[in-house]
Amino acid sequence: MIARRPFPLILVVVVLTLTAACISSMDVRKFEANSPTTAPAKSRSILFAKVASGMPAGEQIGTVAHGYLCQNDGVIRWTQGTYAETAGMIARAFQAEAGKAGYKVMRKEGESLFEGPSPWDADVLIAAVVKDVKLNTCVAGFGRALTSTGEASVEIEWHVFEVRSRRIVASVMTGGSAKTRRQPEGGVKAISEAVASAARNVLAREQFVHALAVEQKSATAEPELTPLVVDVVALGDETASAPDVIEGVQRSVVSIKTEGGLGSGFIVSSPGLVVTNAHVVEQAPRVKVILATGREVSATVLRRNAVTDVALLQLEEGVYPAAPLGVSVSLKPGAPVFAVGSPLGHKGTVTRGIVSAVRVEEDRRVIQSDVTVHAGSSGGPLLDERGRVIGITRSGKTTLFGTIGVGLNDFIPIEEAWRGLRVRTQVVDPSPSALPQR
Repeated sequence: MIARRPFPLILVVVVLTLTAACISSMDVRKFEANSPTTAPAKSRSILFAKVASGMPAGEQIGTVAHGYLCQNDGVIRWTQGTYAETAGMIARAFQAEAGKAGYKVMRKEGESLFEGPSPWDADVLIAAVVKDVKLNTCVAGFGRALTSTGEASVEIEWHVFEVRSRRIVASVMTGGSAKTRRQPEGGVKAISEAVASAARNVLAREQFVHALAVEQKSATAEPELTPLVVDVVALGDETASAPDVIEGVQRSVVSIKTEGGLGSGFIVSSPGLVVTNAHVVEQAPRVKVILATGREVSATVLRRNAVTDVALLQLEEGVYPAAPLGVSVSLKPGAPVFAVGSPLGHKGTVTRGIVSAVRVEEDRRVIQSDVTVHAGSSGGPLLDERGRVIGITRSGKTTLFGTIGVGLNDFIPIEEAWRGLRVRTQVVDPSPSALPQR
């Protein structure tokens, strides 16, 4: 959260260019003022996370006049100081207006540098990008009798980032404007009121409000799945070393290309059945899959379960290397594990860590591990110390709106995946393609 401090936008950080020539006032836009929509009965917890600048440094954003005749004699420019003060206003205004509308706004309390909510404690994070600022102000008087008028407008692009899926689920542009009469810090109040108006306007937008509501499961979005029997393989050579088994598993890991980006998956059955996350394939009926060999094939999405976040794909006809499966029910904190995926587009990357915890969320088990995963790893396999698949990468916590993992990652136990897909597995003799190849 940006710390609050006095706002010396005009008196301190303003860049004055005193000239003898006349300086034209900025064109301040007028925006309609709307009242925020009351928060839905079930809404998600919000943490205001970041304000970014979408304006070039040094750009003129306003004018300053002095004296009761209000003749312009200076300009205000977009500097690090004006950006920082505007960012503080935006953060405070959004939190205040969202709180008034009934949303669950998480805040940092007190002056501690380390205590307070983590970005991963919230359901959604809010970020704002400042796209335009305009301010004309006129300052008159001296000392304590100093007063000013102001007219201002701002345009802000608001983003809603869903923590669970690590996606921006809404982007909305709104503006706000205000005009103040002569009063102490009248210019400051003009920009502050314009920012508050922009915050109220975004909380009145249907798309934004919908993104803050608790996700509702659609009765028609997820058709009832019929039971399906899938042939899978177990570890064939009990004496094989973990590196040899993992090398074989790498051949079963695939990259999945969709319009939304890149994810991972792994082959669980030699005829070409692939398991991945539902959020990787979203609602696409077909996707492109890149095999470990580099060959690109088409795949049909056979079934998915958004609640469990798993999907089952069918590759083109052929025989494929399948990963050996294990079980997760006996996992304990401290057990070594490996993740395989396509982090940042690097196919077949293996990372190592330990099981941090095994939790229960909404009646489903979740494996937490510090094994490093990055953007692009979602849907890849989690392996036990012998190289057998025991889980699926669901999400990797990252730096805010970035792609770098921070070691707090969730994995879907393989048993939960089968339950969500209504799949019953039967172990067959491992085919040569499933075994490590020297």
